[in-house]
Amino acid sequence: MVESWRRIARSHGGLPVSLVADEVGWSRRHLNGAFRAEFGIGPKEAARVIRFDRARRMITASRATLAEVAAVCGYTDQSHLNRDFKLLTGTNPTSWLDDDPIVRLSG
Repeated sequence: MVESWRRIARSHGGLPVSLVADEVGWSRRHLNGAFRAEFGIGPKEAARVIRFDRARRMITASRATLAEVAAVCGYTDQSHLNRDFKLLTGTNPTSWLDDDPIVRLSG
């Protein structure tokens, strides 16, 4: 399990679950069940959170546009990044930057 997490993390959430399963020698279904039992989320959700965390850090630390962040982090486009951001934080990236006191302190 730890190796499958490492592979997902090293790819910044960009490695397809089927490829992770192949690399660790399990079926996708077996990997999904075992991963969920160990970590509480499936490998696809873990990849999503890892990809989001990378984007969040880039948005905070750089002057890159949201479209550039989306491209670097493996989102299909900026609206895909915005949708994930809204689902995981309840707001869009721009509002998050403006409204979150912790982000403002670190900026």
